[in-house]
Amino acid sequence: MNSDPCCYFCLGEEADEGGTLPLRDCSCRGDSAGFAHFACIVKYAEQKSREVADKEDFPSHAFSEPWDTCPNCKQPYSNQLSLDLSSAFVSFAETAYGRSPDGDKIQINDEMRVMWAMESQVKGIVQFVGEQQSPDKRGVLDTTALRMECQDVIKKLLSKTNEMKVPQWIHAPETSTECRLYKSLCTFEAVAYNLWSAIVFYEDDRTVGSLKTSIAYAEKARDINKSFRCFSDRQSHAIEHLIATATAHLARLKGSDSKMSEAALLNNSKAVYEHQIAALGATSVATINVGLAYAGRLKHEKHDIEAERLITKLLADSRRVHGPEHNVTVCAEKLLDDYKQRYVMCIKSKQMYQALRYESSGELVIKGPVLKPEDKDEKILKVDPKFVVPFWAAMYGCPVMCHGLVGAPQLNGKLGDIRDISSKGKDGEIRLEVHFEDKSLKPSMALIKHVNLKVAFDLPHE
Repeated sequence: MNSDPCCYFCLGEEADEGGTLPLRDCSCRGDSAGFAHFACIVKYAEQKSREVADKEDFPSHAFSEPWDTCPNCKQPYSNQLSLDLSSAFVSFAETAYGRSPDGDKIQINDEMRVMWAMESQVKGIVQFVGEQQSPDKRGVLDTTALRMECQDVIKKLLSKTNEMKVPQWIHAPETSTECRLYKSLCTFEAVAYNLWSAIVFYEDDRTVGSLKTSIAYAEKARDINKSFRCFSDRQSHAIEHLIATATAHLARLKGSDSKMSEAALLNNSKAVYEHQIAALGATSVATINVGLAYAGRLKHEKHDIEAERLITKLLADSRRVHGPEHNVTVCAEKLLDDYKQRYVMCIKSKQMYQALRYESSGELVIKGPVLKPEDKDEKILKVDPKFVVPFWAAMYGCPVMCHGLVGAPQLNGKLGDIRDISSKGKDGEIRLEVHFEDKSLKPSMALIKHVNLKVAFDLPHE
């Protein structure tokens, strides 16, 4: 019996006319559900978009939804499939509704359908490029060509907007068709500048110039929104967070107060995640991706325990809703594996080792030295824990648990993150700045000798 998946549109298992076998890149699960030929998806999307466009009044998302959302699982298409479908959407809209080459008069409704397709394409590219910023993907894929393509489409979209605007329309009665059209065009303009800001912000090597440009475009979108109320509250908040995040990155590049800028980045990342949950729910692909970015920021700021707990939750949600093979699940799984690794520093050599486990004898098993994160050929050693210090550098943190404290016995057995190193002890011995997960503890932060800290390999349930 042939076990190859068949296309749920045409029921064929063979390649389509373009040579493509049935594929799946959404949240459908199982051995056969959700597979379809690319050409069949396009044909279905064209039919659905035409049906929507034939109606007298329809929301723009209904026109674009067949191109970005799987009709089975109701979740967005991902990866290259999403990019290919967004390009096909623009081609369809330009063919079906674009002006003929001989220069026909602009038909407003038809031209706006083309603009919706272009906007959908830009959103798809920005989403895809943004996903490449996650810690496990950053720098793996060169998105330069995609970002250039995105900016070219944005420029065309803005050009169409300016071409179609009639200045007198802004003075028309608010309920008139002219006024509504003018506001719609302003919305296209605001969305375009907002997306332009995002795609510039996602450059692989951010510079002072690129961050200033990103901020300027976001402020342009914000100004248009203030004048014409183009966005929902969630979208308005997202613009403010983008400006704040880019501003914090800019301050860091310019050498301003690094602690303030890092705190601002962390707060903005948290706020974006919370707004995403409120808008799209905790288990949407977009929300989980934003959550992964927030976890990365937590890890960078040495909030190792909170980062690991968040990744654990996101992975469980993604497996349950989107399946184990979905790219967001795979990404979360890899990040959790990375975040569960523990690192220590040898006091004598000042070299970093990966901590593996404690032996029954109390010895700590370590692997290293780790010269680079990708090193695989380190030696396995057993050492007395007093000769190593739990590591505290960003992205290589080590959750710890206190033990053997006499002066503060209430902290024994308590879990915490190491955020810094200090030599403020009366005896001059180095102490580590431990911030406890339980904020009700007194104190909630303490300077602890390394001999009173054990590596916490597995986080206890909350």
